[in-house]
Amino acid sequence: MSTSADIDVAFAGDDLVLRLASAAYLARFSGTSRIHCSSDLRLYFAWCIDHHAIPLAMSRAEIERYAGWMREVRRFKPATVARPHGSSDRLLPHVRHRRRPGTLTG
Repeated sequence: MSTSADIDVAFAGDDLVLRLASAAYLARFSGTSRIHCSSDLRLYFAWCIDHHAIPLAMSRAEIERYAGWMREVRRFKPATVARPHGSSDRLLPHVRHRRRPGTLTG
């Protein structure tokens, strides 16, 4: 089993809060789950940089825009976009409870 010292959060850049939040999020997983979640975060942070968004301050509308980008640009299948341990679900719990029923991100 990996320890928290094995968690690579270099993709979070120089923002200490973002690095700590990423490490705490990834520490809950091990093995392939951690690899997949790390990949989710890497993609999410890259999207945030490209769209001038702040990763820990995303609104529901921005999360839905990100989900749309995953579907339409990256061509991810709906199950991938809506998977329950996606980066936005656990990293942004304040957004989860405000989602509209029936959206792919809710």
